[in-house]
Amino acid sequence: MKSRNGSDKGASQILLGGPQVPPCAETDSKVEDLFCTTPHSAQERQHLEQALQAAASTRRKVQISPAHASRCCARLQPAAGPGPSGFRNSFIVLIHSNPWGPSILADWSKLWGQGRIAPWLSDLWTCVLVRPFFKANGVDVRPILCAEALLKYAVGTCIRKADRALSQAMGDRQFGAGRLGGASQEISEVRAATRLRPDDALTSLLLKNAFGSVQWVDALKAVHQRVPLLGPLLAMQWAAMSLRLWLQDADRGGWHVLIV
Repeated sequence: MKSRNGSDKGASQILLGGPQVPPCAETDSKVEDLFCTTPHSAQERQHLEQALQAAASTRRKVQISPAHASRCCARLQPAAGPGPSGFRNSFIVLIHSNPWGPSILADWSKLWGQGRIAPWLSDLWTCVLVRPFFKANGVDVRPILCAEALLKYAVGTCIRKADRALSQAMGDRQFGAGRLGGASQEISEVRAATRLRPDDALTSLLLKNAFGSVQWVDALKAVHQRVPLLGPLLAMQWAAMSLRLWLQDADRGGWHVLIV
């Protein structure tokens, strides 16, 4: 069932029976180490407010048609993990099946893409569930953040309207943004290069993961400069100047929050 719904990784994990990360104080600490939890200083808050205003003030506004909303709906994975509300991608597919569904989903995405969500309401939608998985070494954890399905849909729908601008901003020497199966493409290029020049030296670099270390101000400035169409979308998600991450209690009976 997992594989049929587009979750091959989830299906393989079930078959392999890998160990699950236990909810406990140690796991919380490992997750917390990956994020900034120190409250903003007055100066940092001022700079962030300015960056948010600049990103939201772009004159170009993303436009979403019902046809585009339908194409994005067709790309959803029903097996994707839900956010705090439990609302799933399969529910979005049900909305789309209504005669007015494509128009409703297009209007919903435009509200986010054009920055027309109130900050207090945005704060309710941007909470995420933390689902940590062990890395290959069996010690470090990789926190998968499960955001609300409806928000992820709106964000993805808007981002696909800026595919060309994103590709130009990222350049042609990357294998992530806008490229499906980037890891396999990178491996294929390395193999092709070694066959083409078998006598050349091959150097491998281990780079530190930048996850959690990029400042929001810098991200907002980069988007405003290179892909201004997405400025209001990003500004809406960070309007509260913090995000709430929900981690499972040690007894699995409830959840507690980490503000980052």
